[in-house]
Amino acid sequence: MTIRHNPAFLFVFCGILLSSLGADAQHFGSDTKPTRLIAEARSKGITVHWDTERKGVASIRGADLSAHSAISVGQGVKLAQHATYQQRAIAVLQHVSEILGTRDAIREFRVRRIQSDHLGFHHVRVEQRHAGVRVVGAELIVHFDNHDRAYEVNGRYIPGISLTPTPQISAEDAADSATTDLRRRALPEGELREEPELVVYARHSPN
Repeated sequence: MTIRHNPAFLFVFCGILLSSLGADAQHFGSDTKPTRLIAEARSKGITVHWDTERKGVASIRGADLSAHSAISVGQGVKLAQHATYQQRAIAVLQHVSEILGTRDAIREFRVRRIQSDHLGFHHVRVEQRHAGVRVVGAELIVHFDNHDRAYEVNGRYIPGISLTPTPQISAEDAADSATTDLRRRALPEGELREEPELVVYARHSPN
């Protein structure tokens, strides 16, 4: 459910869920740079950029990321000869799972859309999911060249989410709370246009 007003809009979520990070991250804490893995990737011709502000991997770039399963500890994904871009993107995310800190790309990601450009390149946007629930602000893009080789993954992935996504308030209470907040800010109350969506709002550990 979205409450919209002009010129801005406010999303109303059914429940507010904060993640606990760190101990549940398999390969590194949420604020620890995986130096060894980055060095290992570099030896295979893969460049990893680390976001010091968000304390996570910002991008992974290489000639053909789907060919570098040696840097992954995730479950392998075997593709058919005529695999779709959706399938290819998930397979690539499995191949770079150890660097990203993912556990199971098939369960953790859902393809949002696929874009193509005038060069014949394709860009697959995937959103992170936890227990089937969308993680706000966590999205990756898998880029393919005109030979269908994955050359880059960039965006934001939040590792180590360990909560049970159970809403703490009802959808009606969430809507009432948003309306009250709009009134308090002297903003138009807007119009309800969408059904409520339960989401996970996760940030990296402050430690």
